[in-house]
Amino acid sequence: MRYFRIYSDEDGQSHFKEMELRFAPKVLSLTVPALMASEPQEASQLLFVRFPPGWSTEWHPAPAYQYVCVLSGEAELTVGDGDTRRFAGGDILHLQDITGDGHTTRVVGDEELLIAVVQQA
Repeated sequence: MRYFRIYSDEDGQSHFKEMELRFAPKVLSLTVPALMASEPQEASQLLFVRFPPGWSTEWHPAPAYQYVCVLSGEAELTVGDGDTRRFAGGDILHLQDITGDGHTTRVVGDEELLIAVVQQA
């Protein structure tokens, strides 16, 4: 499964990097057959966040290492090297740009943006 990592380089400039999440058969419950699952990762909290249409930010770093799962709506993110990408329902980002200028975020379209944020410990 594809997801996008946003990270800061040694100069504090942020970038996108396309990543691949690997799955392998795992027994998640002794009462059901094995399923394809990723390796578990530590998490400290889960948030659901709603953004109104037209909402946008100035440059900012991520508040923590976190996965952002877009549930509905569409967002446009720009990173420090000038790359701009749009993300919609089903897209996943791994925000690691906790230093430097970070990124900008803008809700596009007439629909609110709904995301699930999993912050890492």
